[in-house]
Amino acid sequence: MPATKKRIALGVVALAMAACIADPDFAYAPPGAPSAAAATSAATASEPTAPPAAPSDASPASDAAAPPIDPALAKACRDAKGVYDGTSCVFTCTSAARCGDRKCPANMPCRVSCIGQSACAKVECGTATSCAIRCEGSEACTGDVKGTNVASTEITCDGASACKAKVACSGATCAITCANGGCPGAVACCATACTVNGVVTACP
Repeated sequence: MPATKKRIALGVVALAMAACIADPDFAYAPPGAPSAAAATSAATASEPTAPPAAPSDASPASDAAAPPIDPALAKACRDAKGVYDGTSCVFTCTSAARCGDRKCPANMPCRVSCIGQSACAKVECGTATSCAIRCEGSEACTGDVKGTNVASTEITCDGASACKAKVACSGATCAITCANGGCPGAVACCATACTVNGVVTACP
């Protein structure tokens, strides 16, 4: 090897040894070879990347399933000319679709809505477990409106003579609301706990 090349090679080796002493992590690479950093970067790039996480199948809890319809209660409601909604017997009456007399079937909650003139005639809660009657509009309910021996009764008469005849209730609790001249006739609230327009009332 010529002297000049030999001196250059020795100089390179000396520099490498000095770098090693100064930095133990230093790795000497001969001319033309990739540096340690480049090698590390290449190795990292060649490593397979994890696939993206699959979307979770978890979803918010769905609404609780509707309770099964009791066929006996549904039939009793149907026989009374109401619509059973799974929990209550519902009567929807209007001046265009009049119901005449209506009496709630036994052993289930009941809701009667009489909207508009002569939508209903006489309305009775019968022996429903709970009862809500609403007569709305002028002379919406032309007959007596009664909640008899029901655990919980609500009667609303809203409009001129909405409950044209007598309004009465008994049982455990009863709340009668007469608004806008809704109760021109007698009102008898005789439940154990009774209110008329929010005022505690005794049986007359």
